[in-house]
Amino acid sequence: MSVTHDRSADASFTPTGALAWDAAHTLDIDTTDRTASYSLSAGDNQTLITFSSGSAMTVTVPASLGAGFSCLLARLSTGAVSVGAGAGVTLNSRGALFALNGQWAIASLVNRGGENYILGGDLV
Repeated sequence: MSVTHDRSADASFTPTGALAWDAAHTLDIDTTDRTASYSLSAGDNQTLITFSSGSAMTVTVPASLGAGFSCLLARLSTGAVSVGAGAGVTLNSRGALFALNGQWAIASLVNRGGENYILGGDLV
């Protein structure tokens, strides 16, 4: 996935992790597609994880992903996608909603310190 804009990056912006600027000032985000339930790993930091299956899937947020972990989750198909906390993890969302709200829904998962996470976006 690429996000293109018409402004040059200044010296104060240095992308890290899976993010990188190319010569055309496009911000590239590593994307991984999943077709079955999946447990996140530290390698998923700053990536877009897509889910494309007609069957229900669960994304598990395990302990020890690391401080500052964040990723985007996108539901590309008709199969339900829910997000759950692994052992020792606290997962919070507005309204206690933890499932992506239909095909094309997207949500952000952000570590806010320790094993505490916030899930936000198009949720049900």
